[in-house]
Amino acid sequence: MMYQKGGNSYYTPDELGYQDRGMLKWQGFLLSDHNEQMEQEVKDRAFIPPKLKQSKEKRASILADGYHLKREVAIQMSILENGHYPKDFVGYILGVDHEQLFLQTEDGIHTLSIETIRNVSLTTLTKWYE
Repeated sequence: MMYQKGGNSYYTPDELGYQDRGMLKWQGFLLSDHNEQMEQEVKDRAFIPPKLKQSKEKRASILADGYHLKREVAIQMSILENGHYPKDFVGYILGVDHEQLFLQTEDGIHTLSIETIRNVSLTTLTKWYE
């Protein structure tokens, strides 16, 4: 519904008596965003059990299989964050250069030091029809 003053000019909402509620109208959006952020923080801080520390040869073998077979790998690092292991890096190996591993994940490309890798495993393939 438009209210015309005259000619090509129209009344503004303020002239018609509309009072903006300011931040009140955004609180519902902010609350849901805050809840999502809090849920994500809880997931990120969840306890990740340590996996068996593999030998360098075993890790190298699995990494080579993941690269050559173009399979997704899950990598647990040896670095502790707040006394816990961070969540695994899951992605595809792009290559290796001078003890650095390049891994493509959903978040982007990560550069990982091969020396700080604790455990590597090929992720299980799920059939699309199951």
